[in-house]
Parts: sequence; structure tokens; C-alpha cells
Amino acid sequence: MFFYKITFEDNEIKEGTTKFPQNILTELIGKFKRIKAFECYKEELIIKKAEQKELKNERRTVKKRAK
Repeated sequence: MFFYKITFEDNEIKEGTTKFPQNILTELIGKFKRIKAFECYKEELIIKKAEQKELKNERRTVKKRAK
């Protein structure tokens, strides 16, 4: 499963999940809005990033308590 995030020129954001990210790209080619950014992540990568962010937040909390 893939997670995707599309940002259009007018800053509208579309997010979702798909098994076939290439289908989203072919669907978007027919759209009239201009795409500013397209991000696509494999499920495991998202989980790893979330875990790293949690660790960062825990470290910050510990530092604040130490002061």
C-alpha cells in the first residue's frame, strides 16, 4: 500500500492511499490544475518516519524536564 500527497498550484492538497501509484499520475494528467508537488511513500517508510518523530519529541520532553 502506498500513501500519496498531491499539492496543486492553488495550494489545494489531496491525500490518500493506493496500491498502484502510477494510476494516480495517469488520472492527474487529464486534470487542468497544475501540480506543484507529488509525494508518494511506501507504508513502511511512513511508519519509520512517525517513529523517528516520536523519538525526537520524547528527547525534547526529556531536555525540557532536565532544565
